[in-house]
Amino acid sequence: MMDTSKIKRVQVKVSGRVQGVGFRPTVYLYATELGLSGWVENSTQGVLLEIEGPEEKIEIFIKKLKDSPPPLALVKKITVTVIPSIGTPDFVIWESSPQGESVTLIPIDTSLCNQCKREMDNPEDRRYQYPFTNCTHCGPRYTLIEDLPYDRPLTTMKHFPMCPQCHEEYTNPANRRFHAQPISCPHCGPQLKLLGPEGEIITDSPLQKAIELLKSGAILGIKGIGGYHIACDATSTEAVNKLRQRKHRPDKPFALMMPDMETIRDLCQVTPVEESLLTSAQAPIVLLERKPEHLLAAEVAPDNDRLGAMLPYTPLHRLLMKDFIALVMTSANLSEEPLISQEEELTEMLGTVMDAALIHDRSIAHKCDDSIIKVMTGKPVMIRRARGYVPDPFTLPYNGPKIFAAGAELKAAFALTRDNSIYLSQHLGDLQNYKTLENYQYEYQSLTRLLEIEPEVAVHDLHPDYGSSRFALQLPVSKLIAVQHHHAHLAACMLENKLTEPVIGICFDGTGYGTDGHIWGSEFLVGDFRSFTRQAHFEYQPMPGGDKAAEEPWRMALSYLYSAYQENWQESNLKWLDEFPTTDLTLIKQMLALKINTPLTCGLGRLFDAIYGILGHTGKRCHEGRGGMVLESIANPMIEESYPLNILPDTDGWTISPLPMVREICQDIKSSLPSSTISGKFHQTLALSSARICELIREKTSLHKVVLTGGCFQNSLLTFKTKSILQVMGFDVYTHSQIPPNDGGISFGQAGVALDQLHK
Repeated sequence: MMDTSKIKRVQVKVSGRVQGVGFRPTVYLYATELGLSGWVENSTQGVLLEIEGPEEKIEIFIKKLKDSPPPLALVKKITVTVIPSIGTPDFVIWESSPQGESVTLIPIDTSLCNQCKREMDNPEDRRYQYPFTNCTHCGPRYTLIEDLPYDRPLTTMKHFPMCPQCHEEYTNPANRRFHAQPISCPHCGPQLKLLGPEGEIITDSPLQKAIELLKSGAILGIKGIGGYHIACDATSTEAVNKLRQRKHRPDKPFALMMPDMETIRDLCQVTPVEESLLTSAQAPIVLLERKPEHLLAAEVAPDNDRLGAMLPYTPLHRLLMKDFIALVMTSANLSEEPLISQEEELTEMLGTVMDAALIHDRSIAHKCDDSIIKVMTGKPVMIRRARGYVPDPFTLPYNGPKIFAAGAELKAAFALTRDNSIYLSQHLGDLQNYKTLENYQYEYQSLTRLLEIEPEVAVHDLHPDYGSSRFALQLPVSKLIAVQHHHAHLAACMLENKLTEPVIGICFDGTGYGTDGHIWGSEFLVGDFRSFTRQAHFEYQPMPGGDKAAEEPWRMALSYLYSAYQENWQESNLKWLDEFPTTDLTLIKQMLALKINTPLTCGLGRLFDAIYGILGHTGKRCHEGRGGMVLESIANPMIEESYPLNILPDTDGWTISPLPMVREICQDIKSSLPSSTISGKFHQTLALSSARICELIREKTSLHKVVLTGGCFQNSLLTFKTKSILQVMGFDVYTHSQIPPNDGGISFGQAGVALDQLHK
């Protein structure tokens, strides 16, 4: 006879990412294995359960929950409370409870698990080659969710009633699909269709016809879990060039999907860290060093030593990739517009950009692009934070008010805080485009609703005309805070690295509105979350045509040559000047002489553009940041020589003049020095001059901690050289990892500044 004196009942609250990851089935299995009774449910607080039985078995149960949660779960806290025993006979899963403020983590989208892959490959399995298979350990999550708690009726799967077989799996605690909300099969789930260029629907073998189209050189739209890709055969020069022409994307690298790690290793150098990222549940695009292969069309990533590679992360991708070495998988959007995710959005692209589109009838609740990661100095650095990572939160050092941080204008992503958590939205794009701004507003409304956050404070960039700033300024909040762009960069790196004391911040990027009304971007700051002082920067330079200079690097090249040679750039003896259109030369000279539409910038991104242009890359238009990307790709990393710079004292600290370097680069070009050597010397010069400025600041302030932040620190060579030299000089150097160093991390820093300023 059992000793009932040791029987007890406890209530257990589990918070974190515990919905949509098989947590309730795991609880059920652990409880029934141990002979415990009670119940479990999803709630807005996470997972709530009561468990009753012998005390020692309850202790084993709690330990198993802590030590062996489901693979995709992220347990933040387990709270156990003893309650009166009521003698329930068995253990059951209850329907979800919608009461209370939501504090659960929203489940993330994850790649197809190995068990589902094996089922797809088994001709005897009922999900053989089914393009929408998933289970509790994998598949779409966030992109399906319309509301919380995470249950099928509150997702876009509500339109697909389960067939008897799926329902049996869903309700069977011993099945891997027990309470898997997106569960489906060929009989009851989403179905594929192929849309022709006139919008005609093809239902007969749509997948096979899509593969045949791709093999013939066609451009295909493919609906994924967070939006559409535009795909073509990456080995076909004709197809890739056709896609570039149609998408008006002359040189920006395309992301590539490859069928397996063996293929990726054939085409790229892959480190263990990079392979672990590629094969992770998040399955991001990873920027890999390419091998000198000849299988891919050169046009997939022109003048670039890296390829953006990813593995098939959905069953549909996996079925497509069996017939190809690599497919271009670029985001389906028109220039600067948001990713398209619904069939009605195909109108402008079908028949013009796309020859056909492979669609399905599962709706997408949230547009979510592929995440991009680059491994630098041995650790992963997030370049674009989106699918697979959003909306997992970060932990703040202390509780604070509910804050909305609006982010920047380019690479926009906003942030929300509640208690001691901060949630970043997915990458949303450039807010200069109206449709992107509309999507930004939609995602704000959606995420604040899902997280039940009504912001009390709004934080925005100092620039009053940013779309993000305008949005923040119209919110009904009790307090508005403006944060200078580079202060936000510094704060983002500090917050990610859990730094609290003042630091030296090297903030290198293309643009940011400064406190003096000019465009900043080569900042050496001393500061913390509360405040900053500007200690040094590169010399201001006119930017002919304003923002056009970021797209047409020859403009910045002419500007620097004009300054370096006292208005007579012909003295530079650059051959391309003799071949350049006279009308353009005359126009730029007049603009510079009369100071017409020539705002001043000290952005390091524009200096990269200038050197790129001086080296003879004088094409009319390119994507923003191409100059830096190409210079990084061609640079000889072993170069230790450098160019001269002038470091000049000024009222606040120091100004760095690159004009001596510009003149010597022109001499090296005249002497036929290879571009790889010139770029190597240029990178070495930036690293050495940065270290020298930090040394001067240390002598002045005694600070020895340095953060490297801003979009220019996506450059592996610049980051490695700067970090290495500073460490040799005795500095502690901190860089980004999970937060993008580019403007995608601005909102994170803005929130950190606001939280600190409001902290009592």
